[in-house]
Amino acid sequence: MIVRTIAPEGMPRPTGEEGHILLNEVWGHFEAFRKWPTIDDIDRQLYKQGLDIDEVVQQLCPALLCGPSAFRGR
Repeated sequence: MIVRTIAPEGMPRPTGEEGHILLNEVWGHFEAFRKWPTIDDIDRQLYKQGLDIDEVVQQLCPALLCGPSAFRGR
């Protein structure tokens, strides 16, 4: 499996360092378990680092928050 370390040009990026931490946790979980994490999985990991998911998620572009259901029927 190839994992990108740099997002392709034009891909939305977090606005702050905590947002990058959030994305790293999501991809780390996916790489380790071969499945997408739940919100609870990520919330626990961020909490261990002293971060609040409700605040951190504000650093993500809305395009990064769309789930697979947003693309069904296209």
